[in-house]
Amino acid sequence: MASDSRLMNQSVLRVRGTKVLPPTQIMTGPTAQRALILLFLIGLILFLYLAEVSQMNTTAFDIQALERRYRQLQEANRELERQIAELESPTRVLEFARQNGFTPAYEADEVIIQLTSDGAPGGATTNE
Repeated sequence: MASDSRLMNQSVLRVRGTKVLPPTQIMTGPTAQRALILLFLIGLILFLYLAEVSQMNTTAFDIQALERRYRQLQEANRELERQIAELESPTRVLEFARQNGFTPAYEADEVIIQLTSDGAPGGATTNE
């Protein structure tokens, strides 16, 4: 039993006397109102700042997407210009005309209309 009481004495913590402090009032009245208004304004400013940063990031993302689209359209435009130049080339046009039954006209027929003295057409002659 003696060993039990010694063990008990060692395991019990000794508590010193402590002073109980009186409750303190941190802020009251107008000071507390000013502090709350200040905290509200700080929160509002932070919210507006975060909203602006978010809007700037969204705008930057949109600009990057538009620049990407602009580069794609420029490349497509270059390809279309190349195709137009190829299709409008004289050799291509001549080949297309021959395939569709056209023949080159080396000499043109001229029609001469003679006017009478009163300005009315008199007669037409063909000059070949």
